[in-house]
Amino acid sequence: MKPNEVKILLEKYYDGRESDSEREVLVQYFRECKSVPKELLPDKVLFLSMASMKEERKQPKSKGHVMKVSFKSFAVAASFLACFFVIHTLIEQHTASQTEIYAYIDGKPITSPQLALQLFAKNMEACKPQMDMPRSMNYKKILSTNLKRVTPALKALDTQLNRFITSPKKSKR
Repeated sequence: MKPNEVKILLEKYYDGRESDSEREVLVQYFRECKSVPKELLPDKVLFLSMASMKEERKQPKSKGHVMKVSFKSFAVAASFLACFFVIHTLIEQHTASQTEIYAYIDGKPITSPQLALQLFAKNMEACKPQMDMPRSMNYKKILSTNLKRVTPALKALDTQLNRFITSPKKSKR
């Protein structure tokens, strides 16, 4: 096709007098022609972009498939979120139901850290006079007296240490 014929068809196109077949001839010309005159380059860009938009419009889009994937993804995310919430709630309830035990006195648990410290200090005060004695005193007598006084506290401490060593460590939040 010669450039003069193309110019006549373009003039008809811009005046709105072209037919569908003439428009297709222009599109075909711009697609196949490798060397388009400089004054026709803007027209080439226009016709090729319109042709590509027309082809895109002809191709069916599968919106239903995209929606199914989106719904599946949403459903999976929602189920993970629900599982996480249930597990977190169960862990919180289990942790809240456990009270911290600091010592055992006469088989009863002491859950107050202040009371456990007071009882420990009281037992240590009972041992203080023997600890302040001069070294020249009879060590067997001192040890036996101290052991009688300290044994309940040592048993409580031993129990606590064993409990601490064997219990699983709690994670801090």
